[in-house]
Amino acid sequence: EHLANLEYANAGLLSHLSLAFWDQDDPYDMGGDHCFLPGGNGKLVQALAENVPILYEKTVHTIRYGSDGVQVIAGSQVFEGDMALCTVPLGVLKKGSIKFIPELPQRKLDGIKRLGFGLLNKVAMLFPHVFWEMDLDTFGHLSDDPSRRGEFFLFYSYATVAGGPLLIALVAGEAAHKFESMPPTDAVTKVLQILKGIYEPKGINVPEPIQTVCTRWGSDPFCFGSYSNVAVGASGDDYDILAEMVG
Repeated sequence: EHLANLEYANAGLLSHLSLAFWDQDDPYDMGGDHCFLPGGNGKLVQALAENVPILYEKTVHTIRYGSDGVQVIAGSQVFEGDMALCTVPLGVLKKGSIKFIPELPQRKLDGIKRLGFGLLNKVAMLFPHVFWEMDLDTFGHLSDDPSRRGEFFLFYSYATVAGGPLLIALVAGEAAHKFESMPPTDAVTKVLQILKGIYEPKGINVPEPIQTVCTRWGSDPFCFGSYSNVAVGASGDDYDILAEMVG
């Protein structure tokens, strides 16, 4: 489970992580206990976005930049400014979904290539009632097969903060990649089998979920993955390179 947890924390296969720098951000971790926010982490984003004009359904495909400013092009619309802060996921930059004119400096392209952008998927399940222990925020599942160590290995309970009996199963490592092509019904069936294996021996019935959602971050054209990691050959300096101004 420890190996699966590392692959979850880094959204990447252990074999792809830099042995020297995989944990380079540990010194910046905040102290104290972890907690769930009532209403979800989206509350933070909503607060930050208050009074900020946001345009939806505008897919940017080209960014022109130079000493006289920048043009951000989405379809037939052109947005002009003195500068642009590009915060698209690293997976989008790796995929080349946005064309930069002129091309980004080689130093920045190399940094984009070196850093890893991994995958973590989830299955969210809303049940008719809470059948697990109410005082549990998380609980785990160990697989008999080491090659499937990241398959639904960790469960998050949001029952106390989401306003309903919500349970989320995590899929990390190699299992997260296989999950991308797994039919949602098969995924939910596997999760339920695991939950029944945990609770039915205790005499607790596991009901069918009312609603389920399976993420597919790897195939999402606006992400192509979940979050970054320091891959073999990369270092924390590559994050600074990505943040450097150009133009």
